[in-house]
Amino acid sequence: MKFLINLFNSILKSDMFLFDRQARVSLKLIGINLQETQLKKKLTEEELKFQTEELKNCLSLEWTTEPRPILKSNLELKATFHLSPTESLLSKFFPVVLERRKRNELENRMIHFLGIKPRNFVRDAPGHFPLFRFFSNPRSIFISSVTFKRIHLTPNATFDLGDPSFQLLWFDGKIECIVKLYRLHQIKHFGKSRIFEKPAPIVGELFIKVKDKFIEKSFGETHYEFQGRFLPIKKDLYLLEYWKLKPIWNPDLLAMISERMMNHFLLLENSELLQEENLERQFPSFTTDQIKNLSSADDLASIFSPDHP
Repeated sequence: MKFLINLFNSILKSDMFLFDRQARVSLKLIGINLQETQLKKKLTEEELKFQTEELKNCLSLEWTTEPRPILKSNLELKATFHLSPTESLLSKFFPVVLERRKRNELENRMIHFLGIKPRNFVRDAPGHFPLFRFFSNPRSIFISSVTFKRIHLTPNATFDLGDPSFQLLWFDGKIECIVKLYRLHQIKHFGKSRIFEKPAPIVGELFIKVKDKFIEKSFGETHYEFQGRFLPIKKDLYLLEYWKLKPIWNPDLLAMISERMMNHFLLLENSELLQEENLERQFPSFTTDQIKNLSSADDLASIFSPDHP
């Protein structure tokens, strides 16, 4: 087996295959929470260290900065990478995949180097080819009987989300949350579909009110952060993972929300009000991303007001 691998690598290195040996990617980070002078100073003093220690096989790195209001700045990067034989083969047949992988690597490394809050971008999980996840991850889900409820949970004083980029907001020893409950009827993947027979399973989504927290101890916007999904029976959580839907594994959160919220949902579902509202509105445009961008529960109520389009 080792002989075949060496033979394959030697063939790729030969001139009979005219593959690209280098890849050049560009990237722009907007609204970095650092003054331009601070950003320039850090890059000037530690550019060589970043290029040699953080970036693998980086041949050259160019950067330019731009000042922004409220003590922020933009950073534009242009990097040239040396490609391994395997990456050269990938660039020949899947150039977009390789470019995205290198761009994500550059963004990940620079964010870690600057110590700033990560952005919401697609990350390539280690050891997984992106094309496989394209076929396995859900493309869309079909739901009904959607209901939302604002709740206040009372976790213990040591409760933590485990994410240093967010700060929990406490109100009299409680945290504010939004729970979205619905019946899941269908999950569509690329080229296949999973349909659930009646009664369709009840699924819940949890959003917790947090404030962005940056490495320099400053704080950003307040919003509701998605924590994951849950089912009525905690032992069934593995099904969500099997369906490629992110579950909530935090036992403290599960203990506080599961049974109580499911009982509340069943009462609402049996009421004529919810059935009529679902029939008329069908909640066509409300998404998880919209909840994440809400700054208060009043914004949530306004979306489903009669005047909302």
